[in-house]
Amino acid sequence: MGDGFKIPRPGAGAAGRRAPPAGAAAFLAFSLAISLLPPPGAARADVVELADGTCLEGEIIRDEPGFVVLKLKAGGRETIPRKKVGRLWKGLGLADVYADRARGAEKGGAGALVSLGEWCERQGLRGLAVFSFRRAAAADPECAAARAKLGHVKWEGRWYECEADLMRARGMIPVRGEWAEPGRAAEKTAGLAERRGDWFTPAEAARIDGGGAVELPGGGKTRLVRTAHYRLSSALPPARGIRFAEIAEQAYEAFKEHFGFEPQGVLEGDVFGDLAGFEDFAVGLGMAMPGKLYTHGFFSGSKVHFPYVDDDYTSINYLIHELCHQFECLSGRPLNASAWYFEGIACYIANHSFEGGRLRTAVLAPQKNSNLYYLQHLVATGVAWPLRKILTGSPGPTVDRDFYNHSWGLVWFLANCEEGGYAGRFKAFEAFVHSKESAGRDPVEVFEEFFGPVASVEKD
Repeated sequence: MGDGFKIPRPGAGAAGRRAPPAGAAAFLAFSLAISLLPPPGAARADVVELADGTCLEGEIIRDEPGFVVLKLKAGGRETIPRKKVGRLWKGLGLADVYADRARGAEKGGAGALVSLGEWCERQGLRGLAVFSFRRAAAADPECAAARAKLGHVKWEGRWYECEADLMRARGMIPVRGEWAEPGRAAEKTAGLAERRGDWFTPAEAARIDGGGAVELPGGGKTRLVRTAHYRLSSALPPARGIRFAEIAEQAYEAFKEHFGFEPQGVLEGDVFGDLAGFEDFAVGLGMAMPGKLYTHGFFSGSKVHFPYVDDDYTSINYLIHELCHQFECLSGRPLNASAWYFEGIACYIANHSFEGGRLRTAVLAPQKNSNLYYLQHLVATGVAWPLRKILTGSPGPTVDRDFYNHSWGLVWFLANCEEGGYAGRFKAFEAFVHSKESAGRDPVEVFEEFFGPVASVEKD
């Protein structure tokens, strides 16, 4: 299915860049988060809000003058004396309580937003806590309480997202989990080989140069895995993290062969160990509400972020999809393509198989290709989209699965159909959308210029 959101990460900066005050982008993200809340009464749940602000979610099975009995969502029952009850939210869930508090906090400024974040922490809403602290920092860039909660550090009047950003700003050089002053870098790196900003032992460097991956020290709670072109912060078990990094490196070669160009420098990403951790991260960015995550990976404008999900094939599919977006967008080439191409080409290349342990991209795996079977179902049931709708469509804020599968089908047809010259025209089309001449052009007009009238292509 892929991602569906392409918004800048609020408050995030690349390594060595100070954290921006999260202005317009963060306000947009806040609006997005509120808009994603279910309408009042949509959630089949009740919440007992205690006098101290603690909330218990479940189903109220008795509401008596002296007590309330709640069947807890997590299991079990709890009898709560009426004197301890602050408010009953019948037919509503914890997300509704958050929405009510968030609307008030937004009017109360940074202090109120910090308090909202602390309330979220007590309820176990980790992602919303982070999002609230980001909102506080946006409302008041000098809000020390919010910055501390986010792990930001201040030096010479500027805030940095983490200690690593601060150390780089001070000119320190990272060497295998330690920081070296410029004058002592040579001492620290003696006998090591440098590869795009990281230092390796001779054996590690040989593995990197051969297309392999190595785990570097100093990754903190996650593992820092490097290949020739990628630096991934991985929460996966060591062996799986190495394997996924090596698959990413093989995907890089496939991208380079397909597009005919490549980015400069090291490409970065976050690999989460499970969907729960990824959801907290996405919620913290204002991209989703708890339990309302409509994406299994996204490219934030600099880094890719994706979780390990049900199985290797699906997870690798998501990985390649997002890496494709990153590769295209950070190549330095213009990219003035419609959404159907942008998402369709990523879906197309992400369909993969392995032969002799090597990755093959842009192939049909008959037992696993959900794009194929879903699109066949749409055609068989007579609800396949007309071509013009595909050309002008959008994945939407909830990631329209139909859009992704139709876009994949269109790209597959154009890239593989030799009859009528579509495959050759598609390569010319790709060259055009990656050129400055494509800026501002109407998507349907450009499509017809390369492939012919929409009605004719649709018939084919």
